[in-house]
Amino acid sequence: MNNDHHLDIVVVNSRVNTIAIFFGDGNGNFSDPKIYSTGIDSDPSSVAIDDLNKDTHLDLVIANWGTNNILVFLGLGNGTFFELKSYSLGYNARPQFIAIGDINNDNALDIAVANFGSDYVEILLQTC
Repeated sequence: MNNDHHLDIVVVNSRVNTIAIFFGDGNGNFSDPKIYSTGIDSDPSSVAIDDLNKDTHLDLVIANWGTNNILVFLGLGNGTFFELKSYSLGYNARPQFIAIGDINNDNALDIAVANFGSDYVEILLQTC
């Protein structure tokens, strides 16, 4: 997450509406967590990580069960994030799992969301 070539850990904390990032030192040790809010009553359920905007920095996508949306955190490459965007999935979607990949083979990463509340998978295609 911070471009130091060491593995880091990203965790969703559903009961306290946050995500936590633990930065690795390459020797099996991790820092105290850097905490980011996902919003009041958001109840985040999963996270996916990839470079969505092709700037070589890892970005986070969070599925928020409680607020029926996903959050996109655009990374700056140093363990912090530039911009937070929220995308609504509709009433009672209850997004539970999230994945990132080029679903329509256009060389842009898309987002797939498994919605527990509505029993369907929603595909969010990146258009630019």
